[in-house]
Amino acid sequence: MTKPILILGEAWGNHERQTGQSFSGPAGGFLRSQLSAVGIDSRDCYFTSVFPFQPDGGKILSLCSTKPNAVPGYPAAIKTNYISKEYAPYLKDLYTTIREVNPNVILALGGLATWAILKNAKIKSVRGAPVIGVTGHKVLPSYNPGAVFRDYKLRPIVFSDIKKLKREMIFPEVRRPRRELWIEPTLSDLADFEPYILASNELSVDIETKNLQMTCIGFAPTPDRAIVIPFIINDRAKQNSYWPSLNTELAALAYVRKWLALPNTVFGQNFVYDLDYLWTKYGITSPNFGHDTMLTHHAMQPEMEKGLGFLASLYTNEPSWKFMLKSRTIKKDS
Repeated sequence: MTKPILILGEAWGNHERQTGQSFSGPAGGFLRSQLSAVGIDSRDCYFTSVFPFQPDGGKILSLCSTKPNAVPGYPAAIKTNYISKEYAPYLKDLYTTIREVNPNVILALGGLATWAILKNAKIKSVRGAPVIGVTGHKVLPSYNPGAVFRDYKLRPIVFSDIKKLKREMIFPEVRRPRRELWIEPTLSDLADFEPYILASNELSVDIETKNLQMTCIGFAPTPDRAIVIPFIINDRAKQNSYWPSLNTELAALAYVRKWLALPNTVFGQNFVYDLDYLWTKYGITSPNFGHDTMLTHHAMQPEMEKGLGFLASLYTNEPSWKFMLKSRTIKKDS
């Protein structure tokens, strides 16, 4: 019964109720066409749903109750609406099925599916990046195919996630990119890092600003190595210089000016803003600016979002920044 992929839907619709099978309707046909397009055989997939029945009126809200009567330990499934605890046995059955199938990856489609397997219904913030779910299995969240019928702009996003599914189905663990990040550097660290920049033909750059000041700037000469140069540190309500003296701060800024003037092709996210800011505030130019990743993506996919978090969900295996910062642990189901 084991399969490399388990595809998890939310609840049955009319077609599923008539056939007794998940993803047997038009949305399932669309899903199978996308799987086939990337070379995934549907026979390698186990199809199921969180709730293998059709809710009253086809509405998930019909399964909801107040928080005191909700499934214990689970957040709201739809805005402030909680799934009633009378449906908790379906979750136990689902987790038993997952353990029996023992997939390398679970494709969780829709907010209710991610609610069940990640205890997080905010599909927009978690989709596109593999994480470990409540059963200890790898989960790749994406939008429900039915949502694509209502908003076709979601189609290339779902297709991108399914292409990622093709890679993730081969192994069970979550593989994050390994990177070497230099933070809180000294001037000596800047000197030690400079050879990495001189040896590269490209340079990714990003700045952060607050109250008309550059708080830090990051340089990545390769995908696996980067340095962050701070200038402002926050101490509660106060803002102070990171560097111990004006001379050391000016010396650090001199590295920034020097590195941006090198022949390396410079690129960054929304970097047109960074270029203008560096020039107008600091008189620093970047004559070898190559391209802006945000604008390049927007030119190729104008119907899509273009924020950094969204681009990361398409092109990398990094989870949402907000998801990473919460330092939350998903408790495994016992």
